[in-house]
Amino acid sequence: MPRLKAKNLAITTLAQELPSNADSCVVTNADVLPDAPFRAVIGSGDNFEIVEVTAKDGNTLTLLRGLEGTTAQTWAAGTRLVNRLTAGYWDEVCRLIQLTSAELLTISSDTITISQSFHLVDTEGGASLDNLSTINGGNEGDLLFLRAASSSRTVVLKHGLGNIRIPSGQDFPLDSVDKAVLLLYDGENWLLVGAAGGLSGSGTPGYLAKWVSETEVGSSSITEAQVDDAISKAHDRAHSVVSSADHPDWPAGVSLIELGYLDGVTGPIQTQLDGKVANAGATPSIQAGLDANRPAAGTEGRLYIATDTQRIYRDSGTSWVLVGVVQWADVDNKPSTFPPSTHGNEAHSPSFLPLSGGTMQGILTAQNNTNYSTFQVRNVVLSTNDPSGGGNGDIWMKYEA
Repeated sequence: MPRLKAKNLAITTLAQELPSNADSCVVTNADVLPDAPFRAVIGSGDNFEIVEVTAKDGNTLTLLRGLEGTTAQTWAAGTRLVNRLTAGYWDEVCRLIQLTSAELLTISSDTITISQSFHLVDTEGGASLDNLSTINGGNEGDLLFLRAASSSRTVVLKHGLGNIRIPSGQDFPLDSVDKAVLLLYDGENWLLVGAAGGLSGSGTPGYLAKWVSETEVGSSSITEAQVDDAISKAHDRAHSVVSSADHPDWPAGVSLIELGYLDGVTGPIQTQLDGKVANAGATPSIQAGLDANRPAAGTEGRLYIATDTQRIYRDSGTSWVLVGVVQWADVDNKPSTFPPSTHGNEAHSPSFLPLSGGTMQGILTAQNNTNYSTFQVRNVVLSTNDPSGGGNGDIWMKYEA
């Protein structure tokens, strides 16, 4: 909407003299005049002065004097004051509907201040990448076209950080002079209602706002499938980081789309990862170093890998808990020495038979047992004599010599 107001047949007269150095006047009937601000002409014929009324208080008007090449002068009571179209008012309307060429604006602290409806936007200090979070100026209902000033520098429209709102909820990069956005001011925020240019693919419209309804699509030459495809491409592109030149620590071989999921990158990649990677303890930290250099416990969820002892610890919030070991000293239920000490019946002892082969020297005697349900080795005696002695379960075999 135009900044300056207007009203038909808005004519009144000065109620008292207006000195040339005065910045206010009293009129006979301010009700016939539009709400401030508006332009007015005092005088008639070839003798006139153009003023801007910046405020109304009853019949008292606050003035900006001698505008559009006219001169402030003293006017007598009864002189006419008329709200009418002036060249300055017409020029302002033309600038709002963009009948003039685009004006270049350079970002300052993530902010621009508009003066018309079409601007080229450039980064602060010629930086390769800059954010645009706030747009100052405008009235409710105004439309604003923004276009990148250079294809070698990227202006990123930031959603929700200032007064810019994007339907997808994602940031939007102006990284080419072929890209432009259209925004609508609702009196509080600038709403992205459309954008075009720079998206991959052919035959599809540029970025389309998500609020385009199926009814609107069905009644136009744009198909619903084209809208869905454009929204999908716009979502991916809104995530993407256009250039990794400012971030030499990006890993090689990672695509720009993948990098874009570190939304709003403004510093080294580690800083971004610290804010976006969370483990079970909700603390994004995996550290490594000498076992003796572990930091003090107290941040639950951290992991620490000891490079000298190959131990892995987890911070419980009060202490470091050992969760992974590979050292002999950390094995539970192990022999006291390694290799373990020998046992008396092992094959390497010369007093016992090996597991296979060998000759038994002497008598093999089994334990006496009255529980015949228990499987055990029994004594087997081979003798030319009659049985004698023995115990439960023994077998005596007499043979002829």
